[in-house]
Amino acid sequence: MVFWTSNQKPYLLDPTVLVDSPIPIFKSLGQLAKENIWGILIVLAFLLSTLLLYLYKKKISPIEETKKLSLRLIPLLKH
Repeated sequence: MVFWTSNQKPYLLDPTVLVDSPIPIFKSLGQLAKENIWGILIVLAFLLSTLLLYLYKKKISPIEETKKLSLRLIPLLKH
């Protein structure tokens, strides 16, 4: 009976089964970037939009301050 089982499964007697190559532990930077491209793009888009919003607010801020200052000075100029 044992002999019949080994004839049915010849891969059990194959000596090259023990010579498999190991699974790589480390990945290259290119592989990591390809696997995570959407996450990287979303984070970069968020950072870029935050930077643009900050620069837009910074640009608007002095104009509003000038308008407020001029509105405060108008009553003083009428006297």
